[in-house]
Amino acid sequence: MIVTTGFFDMPKVSPDDLAVGDAIDWKAADSAVISTASANPKIGVVVSAVGNPYKSVRVRLNGTF
Repeated sequence: MIVTTGFFDMPKVSPDDLAVGDAIDWKAADSAVISTASANPKIGVVVSAVGNPYKSVRVRLNGTF
């Protein structure tokens, strides 16, 4: 089974400061989430604020993006 919705702790690009509700994208080159950028596919939103130097963030995936 492939899960495309729900809450997950995912790796993030370290310098990013992410707030609750921020849209996030998947950056394949880093195998991590990143704050929204047009060249990367949108995957969900942040559900727990986190800043630098943390390397992971809790997100809600949205399978409809």
